[in-house]
Amino acid sequence: MQRSKMITIKNVRTLDGEISNYEIPSTSDYIIEAKEKLWLLPGAIDPHICFGSIDSQNWNLAIESAVRGGITTAIEVPSEVLTYNTTKE
Repeated sequence: MQRSKMITIKNVRTLDGEISNYEIPSTSDYIIEAKEKLWLLPGAIDPHICFGSIDSQNWNLAIESAVRGGITTAIEVPSEVLTYNTTKE
């Protein structure tokens, strides 16, 4: 019987602070040595937020709140209302 291929993550820190090893089924063998410096985060976290209109008075407050809450990426979806989305600009 052929052994299943795995991605092995060694010495990774979990949210509760424990150091563990994890194996994930894969199409090839691969080892990631975390050296107790990397964190394993649950995949159910969806760190995104919608800020609303750039013209909103709450725009800066929304950004500051997102950063404090752990949001690390914000992608602005262009709309026709924004000045940089016009052919003149």
